[in-house]
Amino acid sequence: MAEPNLLVIDQQLADAFSNFRAEHNGAELFEQFTQPGYFPELVTEQPCFLIGGRGTGKTTTLKSLSYKGRFALGNDQPKRLDQWGYVGIYLRINTGRVAAFQGPEASLPQWERIFGHYLNLLLSSAALDFFEWYSRTHREFEQLSAQSLGSFSNSFSMPEATSVADAIEKLKQRLITLETTVNSIGRSNSIDLTALGAPIDALMDCLQASGILGKTTFFFLIDEFENLSAYQQRVVNTLIKHARPPYTFKIGVRELGIRERCTLNASELLVDPADFRRIDIAERLTSDSDFENFAALVCARRIRSHGGTGVVSPGALIGIFQSLSPEEEADLLGLSKTFDSTNQIILLTLSGKARARYESMSQLERYCLYVLEGSSIDSLQSAMTSEDFKAWKTRFENYKTSMLFTIKSRKSGIRKYYCGWKVICKLASGNIRYLLELVHRSIQMQLDASNSSSFQGLVSAEVQTRAAQYIGRKNLRELEGLSILGARVAKLVLSLGRIFQVMAEDPVGHTAEITQFDLVSNDDLGSSAITRELLENAVMHLALIRRAGTKLQQSEDVRDYDYALHPIFTAFFEYSYRHKRKMTLSYEELRGLSENPHMYIARVLKRQNRSADSTLPAQMALFQDFYRGSH
Repeated sequence: MAEPNLLVIDQQLADAFSNFRAEHNGAELFEQFTQPGYFPELVTEQPCFLIGGRGTGKTTTLKSLSYKGRFALGNDQPKRLDQWGYVGIYLRINTGRVAAFQGPEASLPQWERIFGHYLNLLLSSAALDFFEWYSRTHREFEQLSAQSLGSFSNSFSMPEATSVADAIEKLKQRLITLETTVNSIGRSNSIDLTALGAPIDALMDCLQASGILGKTTFFFLIDEFENLSAYQQRVVNTLIKHARPPYTFKIGVRELGIRERCTLNASELLVDPADFRRIDIAERLTSDSDFENFAALVCARRIRSHGGTGVVSPGALIGIFQSLSPEEEADLLGLSKTFDSTNQIILLTLSGKARARYESMSQLERYCLYVLEGSSIDSLQSAMTSEDFKAWKTRFENYKTSMLFTIKSRKSGIRKYYCGWKVICKLASGNIRYLLELVHRSIQMQLDASNSSSFQGLVSAEVQTRAAQYIGRKNLRELEGLSILGARVAKLVLSLGRIFQVMAEDPVGHTAEITQFDLVSNDDLGSSAITRELLENAVMHLALIRRAGTKLQQSEDVRDYDYALHPIFTAFFEYSYRHKRKMTLSYEELRGLSENPHMYIARVLKRQNRSADSTLPAQMALFQDFYRGSH
């Protein structure tokens, strides 16, 4: 339950939510970190794939596992290394760097060996960087001796390092030499290579033999795994498959970013849960209460770390966002005024039991009954006297939300409100970045609307709705630049959004709240491969979300999933954010919606017994030419 509103809404509060990216937060990242419910699963010795789109918190979580993150998060970090439990080594895949390890200058087997050697250098250097950092922050630490580093030095066929700093410098020079050689590999193929994983094993053996590790495990935290090419993913998969104590891997990757599940041995696969644990962030966070509570904790911590004063409990934050019951929303949409004359006629017509039942109903129930009975008073009267009146109550619950979209259908102004903490969390759908954007934009717009530097009150339902529409439009525009297929993905979103919007404003006589679709193949013209690529891009970049249908989890067949636009777009297009009922699209239709939107929007709507000629909501007017087919 929300606490009484105690927060002063001011620019400082708005600014607390203005930075959304973990990459840009610097030291504040660790101050603002809130441990998600799945966190304990990450700190086991089992390799993990942490899966989620941009903004779901992968980077923040992985960085919090790193040794620098742990050091920044708390003052109770044990001094003795053998008491740490785990040491996290964070590495982000740099697209520019890894892209150099491919091309016609070498064969695929050669590239596999070269890239494996590159990983050996990268991971070994990162592990030694930790010891160099540890010796600076823990003065009593006994440095690794030249003798203990001997086997490791030999694994790279380099002169024995005299210290950790010396080993780091030698590896740095080898890394520079490798990168230089790779860029001119066509002219020189002379590269001294190491066997994949051998130097890492040698280093870990040295550490264990020295006795300083105890039972502490090294976590190699590899972020943005999707930036690796298919063969490079196979190389990393091989390391994961054959990792052994005292080290393991924790991988951050976007959904559908795992293109390869086999190792360098084509018959050897990474299998869940035998070889790794799969942690789907959105799946773990999107249960009704879990994400609402977690998101409130994240926001409250941001306020505190930003220097906020006063009450900053999660409940106080939740309390500043006005929420509406369906009946309150119907009234705000003008139902009383719109339905008043019809309501008076109905009251004059009914009598006895029928009138008593009707008078006991809310205005929204009365309106819903009238519309669902075909706007016929005679049919309504029959329903009021029916012995099976309980069935009507069930029908009302099924259509209650749908009816809200019809009250101001084809009229100017807001046609549906998106407000309250529960709704904000539903729109974000487990994505912390989206949630922070919604909170920031809502507070900022309320400040702008109030013409005041600060006030103590609510962020109104109207402001929250306008903010949600703004964020939906912003994310829609950003889709074009996210990938090669970005323009087609954006067209697909615009097309699906229009279809769902038209169906939402005309639910009578149709299945209520169609907000999802599944796929069926109806041709053999090669469109299935194109459709799959389009879907993968849309899911990876959070244009679409998918859920396993009635078939097995982790299927590779796109037909085994139900798809929906990400809820962040629903306020912009004005339809329900709830995952309810679905329609079926063919591969041809889905492809057509991204290539010839005007024709295929009309075709899909005609199959749903709707017309594409309805008026666009005001916020969609900018795309009027697109929907007319003149794009």
